[in-house]
Amino acid sequence: MRRIWLCLVMLAVGCVLTAATQLAGAAERRGGGVFRFGTTGWSAQIDPQLSYSTTAWWLEYATAAKLYNYPDKRGGAGNILRPEVASHFEVSKDGKRYTFFIRKGFRFSDGTPVTARNFAYAIDRAANHDLASPAGQFIADSEATNIVGAREVYDGHATRVRGVRVAGNRLIIWLTRADGTFLSKITMPFFQATSTKLPIDREVVSISSMDDLPSAGPYVFTRNDVNRLTSIRQNPYWRRGLGRQRPRNLTGLDVQWNLNEATAFKQVLSGELDEGPVPATAFFDFDFVRRFGVNRARFWTMPVNCTGYLPMNMQRPLFKGNSALRRAINYTVSRRAYVAQAAPYAGQPWTRLFNPGVPGWKNVNPYPIERDLDKARALAAGHFRDGKITVLYRSSGTINPAQAAIVRQDRSTSASTRRTSP
Repeated sequence: MRRIWLCLVMLAVGCVLTAATQLAGAAERRGGGVFRFGTTGWSAQIDPQLSYSTTAWWLEYATAAKLYNYPDKRGGAGNILRPEVASHFEVSKDGKRYTFFIRKGFRFSDGTPVTARNFAYAIDRAANHDLASPAGQFIADSEATNIVGAREVYDGHATRVRGVRVAGNRLIIWLTRADGTFLSKITMPFFQATSTKLPIDREVVSISSMDDLPSAGPYVFTRNDVNRLTSIRQNPYWRRGLGRQRPRNLTGLDVQWNLNEATAFKQVLSGELDEGPVPATAFFDFDFVRRFGVNRARFWTMPVNCTGYLPMNMQRPLFKGNSALRRAINYTVSRRAYVAQAAPYAGQPWTRLFNPGVPGWKNVNPYPIERDLDKARALAAGHFRDGKITVLYRSSGTINPAQAAIVRQDRSTSASTRRTSP
């Protein structure tokens, strides 16, 4: 398992709550109909074991049926896992064996019943060497979550994860060691109930009907034309019952990809799209904001869990074992200026590692929102040999964090300075 990046990102020095800014259509749909969403981005992967982006997981959460799932609620209530396909689970005393009990009543969009075998197949597929799923890192890591035999499959020496067993309605999973994060990982969309019709070692890309990529959630993919259109519609075999209480108000959703931003914006204004992007120029247009308001009816800026950060290389001598210098850099960054680079209404600054809405988050800032260079210099004194903190770029009293640097003064060439890369 490649883990080099973990030692690169050790401390977030600039955190930002980003927001998805969208313009909604004139009328709000409360039930039925197909919602038309337009975006400038390229299309997302829809294969459940390969889908791994924010937009992709929006679609996966609509189509997936998982062992446990998050409620469709705002705030902290939406962050607590609840039983879905699994009625409950048991853990052995040593914390290495999990047993999930699978409910009856869930069906794929082709009518096939969901069984424990469909979750075992999801794990086999996620670990498959040839499929190269990003999910493999979450179940085959000897230093973190590691299902017995998952590494063998991940390395191409087997096709089935031997630490996963099906016994009637029970899905039994053995770990190499106890892991308190296992439940949150095994309930990621990667490990949803997966139809055995999907090839174990090849990605499902283009589809033209709901039978091409069966799913067991409230919705199912019915069309996927790469970089053009992705459609989901109601799963005809999904009925309310135990574990099946999610809202399902729309008939479906059409996502149009790779649109021109200005064109998509006009399409929303004219009613051709129900929701779409807002050009950056509109944020500075007073008439635009006055016309629609903010978070009132049509112009929305909604928070999403996303953190911006400036990484420090802990393997280099500059920062290794030097917590005082790492703290000093925290005081050199203006979080407000950091956020401002994303355009108005695109985020808000804070300095904690947790995002608002994450359990454990508190509305306190261990570091100031604005920079404090005096504090930074005091912390760096004695911890940054023969050096000083300097600001290389100023603009209206703010600092561009991308242009801020630690500069070391070389004794042998006191007239020159050189930038020390983190």
